[in-house]
Amino acid sequence: MQPRYLVIPALALAVATACASSSGPAETSGTQGTCVTDFSCGFDQECNGAVCGAITPALRPHIQTASCLLRPPLDTNEIDWRASHYDLLIGISDPDEARAVNPNIRLFEYVVARFNRFDRAGPSAPAWASAHNVNPEDLYLHYKEDVNVPTWEGKSIVPGFASGMVPGWNPGGGGNPASATSRDQSRVVGFYNGGSPWYFANVANPNYHRFLDAYIGGLIDGTWWYGHPFASGPLDGVLVDDAIWYPIFNEGLLDHSSEYYGVSIDDNHPYTVAIENLFPGLATDMMNEFASTKDIMPNYGHVLFLNYANRCAQDIQKTTPWIYGEVWVSYTGTSSPATGSNRCMSENYDYDQAVRQIIYQTRAGGRRVLGARDYSSGTAGTDRGRMLTLGLYYLISNSHTYYMYETMSGHSGSDPVSAWAYNPAVEYDIGQPDEIPPGTVDFEGHANTKEHYIIDSGNDPIYTSLTYHVYARRFTNALVLVKLLPVGATVDDLSKTHLVLDGTYAPLNPDGQTVGAPVTEVDIRNNEALILIRL
Repeated sequence: MQPRYLVIPALALAVATACASSSGPAETSGTQGTCVTDFSCGFDQECNGAVCGAITPALRPHIQTASCLLRPPLDTNEIDWRASHYDLLIGISDPDEARAVNPNIRLFEYVVARFNRFDRAGPSAPAWASAHNVNPEDLYLHYKEDVNVPTWEGKSIVPGFASGMVPGWNPGGGGNPASATSRDQSRVVGFYNGGSPWYFANVANPNYHRFLDAYIGGLIDGTWWYGHPFASGPLDGVLVDDAIWYPIFNEGLLDHSSEYYGVSIDDNHPYTVAIENLFPGLATDMMNEFASTKDIMPNYGHVLFLNYANRCAQDIQKTTPWIYGEVWVSYTGTSSPATGSNRCMSENYDYDQAVRQIIYQTRAGGRRVLGARDYSSGTAGTDRGRMLTLGLYYLISNSHTYYMYETMSGHSGSDPVSAWAYNPAVEYDIGQPDEIPPGTVDFEGHANTKEHYIIDSGNDPIYTSLTYHVYARRFTNALVLVKLLPVGATVDDLSKTHLVLDGTYAPLNPDGQTVGAPVTEVDIRNNEALILIRL
């Protein structure tokens, strides 16, 4: 392993080139030779170490599951339970124990990159900077002039200065007022998130890259995990949270910063380019350090951003196979908000803008961890939410997708993880994707495929100007039906429509163990899924 005070050289692979000019996967597609990421390999292969090989088997033959836990484990029982129920863990408590229970488990640690959150307890940016003769303030961005930051109105950002304002640092004088008395008071902050300020990292600074390489490398090999090394060897990678920056939002007002003063905020902005290059660069750096693949998985915060018209976001997807869509769907009970942070899922947004994009992205070699949120009933969750999120996952499931179910925000419920982050219906083996019915075309208009298709459509029962669609996908053991809300309609019982089936089925119950009475026809509501077991 190379010393972390060195700048790690880049491999001579296309993955290290700037994303800003990328128009496709950053590595040559194929199944031979060395690889840095899964983009080098065929669809049913992955980059194992430095060469392509078979995808690691999952716990269940029909689904891959994931868990994110951002608190310490309650006890050894929780560690063992988690490892025995999920194929991928984000936030690790005991890698040796997890691998003893599930030798094929994928282990990712959690890190933030776009914001400099490394000034707290444990391995810190200031400590690293001091040890490497670097000014720790160089790892932040700073305002050159006094700035009133949107969303911070009436809230204190820097003690001793006006609410909602960050003072600028401009010792040379001139220009607009700059009231900071020390450089650390002028750090660029993000939007208000309900707590203390999150400061923008100076992502383009070479020393920040050196620090991030050291920090992530330390997480992966265990030397910076509570000071104790992993006896079982390095992890598989890291989830990089708060990772993507969208110039259109102009968060941070970077054109007022010393580093980017007066530079237009657009897709060509140096900060945009730095974010684009961050993830393939980190993957290459970890390959050089460990001589094996270490996956870098950015969190998009919302799955709709997977289809966002933003060059930075799109280019990252062309160079970085693993993406975590944290808010893939939200089940909100019988309420039907189409907008807002806890909007319910809908056909207009989640299907049109996300589901199909996930299919296209995974076909191209990408991996997607799809976080399903069911927040309408506290820790317990809801039967309908469990079945809806699982059914929607089954519409697009393949060897490159993972399903994550949660009922608590923040990935840190105080109850055992089994109480708020588990959907027992995943246990029922629905088999493998089966061919669509003869004479039917799939969602792309193709015949003789194993993709999902429209099985029924018509006018919404209440809002007749709206059109509903019932989507279906056939599996060797089941028929999955999903009907999503047309924006403007409702999700209550008044939205029911009737469907005659092509045979006799038994509805899978949410417990994942039992089925209902045989049926040959069903009623289905907006934002409802039925998993029908073949008889």
